[in-house]
Amino acid sequence: MELDLDSLREETEKNLTKNKFRLLVLFSVGILGIFIFIALAPDMTDEEKSKVYRLPLTPQEIYELSQVFSSYTENSYLYVLSLFCFLYLLMQSFAIPGPIVLSLISGTLFGRWVGLLIVTICATTGSTICYFLSDILGKGIIVRAFPDKIQKVHGAIQQQKENVLFYLLFLRVVPIVPNWLINLTSPIIGIPIKTFFLATLFGLIPPNCIHINTGMALSSLGSTEMSYESIALLVVLGVLIMLPPIYMKYNKSKKVKI
Repeated sequence: MELDLDSLREETEKNLTKNKFRLLVLFSVGILGIFIFIALAPDMTDEEKSKVYRLPLTPQEIYELSQVFSSYTENSYLYVLSLFCFLYLLMQSFAIPGPIVLSLISGTLFGRWVGLLIVTICATTGSTICYFLSDILGKGIIVRAFPDKIQKVHGAIQQQKENVLFYLLFLRVVPIVPNWLINLTSPIIGIPIKTFFLATLFGLIPPNCIHINTGMALSSLGSTEMSYESIALLVVLGVLIMLPPIYMKYNKSKKVKI
């Protein structure tokens, strides 16, 4: 079934400007929150500030960032936890790249299992907020910005419409479709919030676990040798998750032939 984006454009035209403004206000509140956290930050040396107030792009920079935050976690645990959750939710809610860096350092800051719990809650909550922002305010912007991508995701989902939950789990574990795109397009292509929430909650656990383990290896002066193992594990998990819908489809076709 083809998705009628032209009708969606017409439906959202009336409130497009207002919704853009509302999103801008919400995002501005988030940015204001960051400045408040900066103002309340514990005292840092100039060297520590140079490592914190930059975008970490290399394993070494991620390692240095985790070490700075680790040194403050013991004495300012609540502050570090609050800042971590706030940044994760802000980036996930507005589809901003960066949560993976927070996932990488979470194990070093909070421990493997507590870090996984925190990241799972933040990732699921942030993705759900993104879903609702897209549905309520962002639909008109998204259908104009990513029409081709929406159609591709919709086409892929339609091919698996009888096993949408399993397929979404597969996409979360093996991100052949970027997670931010799934978050933005899901309400537009008609994926129910319950299905979206469950697929996000359980589907993001395996990659988050891999990110945390990789980050802990980096923090202990390890290397990125885990990367290839992580990729292989993601592929294996994705294949395993796809087995139930494949089996059900085979079973259904077999019954039809009989």
